[in-house]
Amino acid sequence: MSVPLISSTASIANALNTCDGGAVADRVDETTIDSNFAENVKKVREALGISQAELARQMQEAGFPGIHPTAIRRIEAQERAVKLGEAEALARLLGRPVRRMILPSITHEYVVRMQDDLEDFMSATRNLNVSVDTWRESREMLEESLKQTLAMVPADMMRDELKGVIAAARAALDGSPSVESAIESPRGPDGHDT
Repeated sequence: MSVPLISSTASIANALNTCDGGAVADRVDETTIDSNFAENVKKVREALGISQAELARQMQEAGFPGIHPTAIRRIEAQERAVKLGEAEALARLLGRPVRRMILPSITHEYVVRMQDDLEDFMSATRNLNVSVDTWRESREMLEESLKQTLAMVPADMMRDELKGVIAAARAALDGSPSVESAIESPRGPDGHDT
């Protein structure tokens, strides 16, 4: 027999309306919220490799002494109602906001995946900005070094080794693309420049 999972679904819907203008709460009813929450607790817990016993232990440490592994099993099976505070703690321990835990499982998976991809993209963007700054500084330093060397060392006094380094520096500077063109360069199916 299935019982309402969240005993204060109206409170959650109200909280959602406050958080996101009601966009999520308008799309789901109480039964759906209960079912989605239970399904997502189980899916996220399993995806994180957390046992029911471990999640129960974490809940107890978070101030919910009545949550035992059996309670987690019953919550996931929709056989036990969840209080709002418990729902918030479960979601927090699983690293997800409650508003995402009540989305349909498939939607939740896409939201989580897109959030992970967004975090990866933002990290790559930060790394790219650092790399671009480093590249620009290195290019400026090489240009200055080349300029000073050419100004300070007479051509007839240059040894072959210095001439080789100067030639390599000129080739590198002349052959290196601008940052903008390097970023905009089309990539082939193998991920390399075309």
